[in-house]
Amino acid sequence: MISGNEESKTGFEKDFVKIGHRGACGYELENSMASFRKALDLGVDAIELDVHACKTGEAIIIHDDIVDRVTDGGKGKVASKTLEEIKSLSMKNGEKIPTLEELLSIINGEVSVNVEIKDRLVVRETAEIIKRSLRGGNWKEEDFIISSFDVESLFLFKKEMPKIKIGALAKDLPLDYEIIKELEAYSVNLPFSIIDEKIVKDFHNMGFRVFVFTVNEYEDILKVKRAGVDGIFSDFPDRL
Repeated sequence: MISGNEESKTGFEKDFVKIGHRGACGYELENSMASFRKALDLGVDAIELDVHACKTGEAIIIHDDIVDRVTDGGKGKVASKTLEEIKSLSMKNGEKIPTLEELLSIINGEVSVNVEIKDRLVVRETAEIIKRSLRGGNWKEEDFIISSFDVESLFLFKKEMPKIKIGALAKDLPLDYEIIKELEAYSVNLPFSIIDEKIVKDFHNMGFRVFVFTVNEYEDILKVKRAGVDGIFSDFPDRL
């Protein structure tokens, strides 16, 4: 049973955070509205998504820098297509590729959101969209984490919106601790293959929360939970 204190926390501040990876992409097409709706239905605390900038500057929710894999016959780079051209494509589930603005408007603060910045060109647009969402919806600054493997993108975003949480993404260790301290990162987001109790404890002692990606099998979920992680990204968030 969730305590009143736990219930009052925003998604990323809960003692253990259930994060739907690209929505709930074990069940629905990744980064589609169907995937995000499924994640909400499964009771996630937060959803994770990826953004690229298209040719006309809008923040497009898509993991790859090309449209080929998730669309039905679409070809080419996201950055070479206007929003109109992006919207003329059909995803493999029949939907249109969503923009960040569309998604935030629909979710409207129902769960927290981890936005992974995939290229520097989308940093300012992402910040502007979040600012508009804070002014016009049920969102709070605490509802967002911005993450990226590109440290420069994180510094650029931090300059735009210094109060938004930063998640330092890493594929391996060691991390440059001085840089993540300078970023004032809220969390380190690490692959589950490198997680053990000592690593988690070390980061906790330095003041960071530890979120782990992408954990789908029950055995792996139990392993990282026992190591003391603060949250898990999963394609099957109901398993958490």
